Amino acid sequence: MNAHLPRRTRLWAALASMCCLAATIAAPARATAEPQPRAAAAPVEALLIGDSVMHGMAQTYGAPARALLGARHSFILQSAGCRRLITTSCRILPAPAPTNAITVLKQFAGTYNRVLVIAAGYNDPTNTSVGVGAAVDTIIAEARRQGIGAVVWLTYREAGSSSNRSRFHAHNVLLRSKLAQYPDLHLADWATLSSGLPSSWFSADGIHLGGQAATAMAKLIADTIDTIPWIPLRCQSWRVIGFPADTTAPLTGTATEGGVHLLTTPARIVDTRTASGKLGANRVWPVVIAGSNGVPADATAVFVTVTAVRPCASTAVRAYPCQGGPPLASILNAPTDAVVAAPALVRLGNGGICLQPSAATDIVVDLTGWVGGAGDGTAPIEPVRLVDTRSGQAELAAVPQSALTAGQHVSVDLTGLTEVPDGTTAVSVNLTALSPAAAGFLTVTPGVCDAATPTTSTLNVAAGQARAAAATVAVVDHAVCLYSSVATDVTLDLQATHGAGGSVVPASPIRWADTRGGAAVSPGSPLHIDVDTLPSGAAPVGRSGAMLSIVAIGTPAGSVVWAAPCSEPAPTFPQVVAPPTQNTANRVIVPLDAGELCISASAATHVVVDLEAWVLAPPSS
Repeated sequence: MNAHLPRRTRLWAALASMCCLAATIAAPARATAEPQPRAAAAPVEALLIGDSVMHGMAQTYGAPARALLGARHSFILQSAGCRRLITTSCRILPAPAPTNAITVLKQFAGTYNRVLVIAAGYNDPTNTSVGVGAAVDTIIAEARRQGIGAVVWLTYREAGSSSNRSRFHAHNVLLRSKLAQYPDLHLADWATLSSGLPSSWFSADGIHLGGQAATAMAKLIADTIDTIPWIPLRCQSWRVIGFPADTTAPLTGTATEGGVHLLTTPARIVDTRTASGKLGANRVWPVVIAGSNGVPADATAVFVTVTAVRPCASTAVRAYPCQGGPPLASILNAPTDAVVAAPALVRLGNGGICLQPSAATDIVVDLTGWVGGAGDGTAPIEPVRLVDTRSGQAELAAVPQSALTAGQHVSVDLTGLTEVPDGTTAVSVNLTALSPAAAGFLTVTPGVCDAATPTTSTLNVAAGQARAAAATVAVVDHAVCLYSSVATDVTLDLQATHGAGGSVVPASPIRWADTRGGAAVSPGSPLHIDVDTLPSGAAPVGRSGAMLSIVAIGTPAGSVVWAAPCSEPAPTFPQVVAPPTQNTANRVIVPLDAGELCISASAATHVVVDLEAWVLAPPSS
């Protein structure tokens, strides 16, 4: 379909292309500077799956497009008219219906090793069970199963009839919303690029490609692939990043007490996904925080959410002050190829924190607040349930009791709750996803919800697995906002309020208990911890609570863990939720009104308990 042909001729060429069966074209790998041994051919970099729009690249007039892409990246092109994504394809008689995109993806597993490119969906709805939204979830899951670390999805040209323009626009809005859910999803913005191209480059329907448009699409694909790190190779030892760990003893003791200060908007301060490789096993990534992002130079600790993204093997991640070597304590545990987030209060050392995984992984760190100087006081409380979306369950906030849908925001109004006194500027909460329908994330953010999709996560989930994560979040206009990228029931439990109460004394952290090698915690047999005795010395005078990192060591059936003063019954609400076989960490804030702390579990479970900070009672008047 050459742009110089009459418009009617180009239209018939486009229609003819829709009737053709899929074409498979592999471009040669780029030449290297030195000769290579005769061995197996280099794997093809990219698999391109498209419908009749991308099929313009497979036509005779698409030869320049194929040459341009092939000079930069080796590829397999699988395109066909009327192809759909995950449901039965349509049919243009007399040709049979082509296989759908998910079937093609499975058929070509193992034939390419870097990136999957999708340019199909013009024949699909947006939001049904077989629409573009469901297709993104299904196709990314299959790409991950195949070990492909990047999926490039072309946005849709918003042209044609008014109904088509509206549908393609909805496709694009949905695709952009998926970026926050999937770090391995990358958009090649064909919608924006093509809107500035001459109409003569397209067929009469304004959508299908002529030769010049095909070349423009090929260049866009090549340019997008160029921006994506070679994910499968980023686990190789010669690609990892980081520095050798300090071999001196870890920093011990506690920092100066201070108040709590929360950021209204979390700040992303680390994201290794843009680096040449993952943070290597037992290597260290230092992050200077004091004096930046609104944190003063004399801050003593920071509130962060640390996320391990697709570790190369099961990993435990330490976050600790950059003043001495790494401690025993870890704040996060993640299985191979998972995405797991965990909160932590980390003491600062030399103005920064250091991150160290036990296996190579990408690390994302979001800063949510800091401790130091005069600030908001902290008051730990016995946990109370603010939100429970399950029908008929008790909750304090007036939130509709129905499962959240994918992409839903829910404002949680805290006005008038006696558990949240006047003057409260922030709350520490524990968010639990009970029945996620798919992999995704949930976020608690300050204030009444708006329509924006959060760019940070509080909790990452896998389909069908209950998980919990704590967060300390500012209260704005007496409210916080819940967001879920996936359909799920949720609970939100209050652990502490900030604004009235005592100061916080950050620790280094301190290993308080580890049952491994001894008796596991089991129902009716809690772990008793003497609050006034620590390996590093006595608890401070006037302590009223503690911030703990508790790790539940994975059991075959999973478990739930609670922490409370031994003088009180175990909390009704889960604080650490461990899926089967997975080590799981969470931050727990507990009041301490007696000399013993008890750790309980729903099943025989080994636990590790690390002290992150003491909470001091306010001075008596």
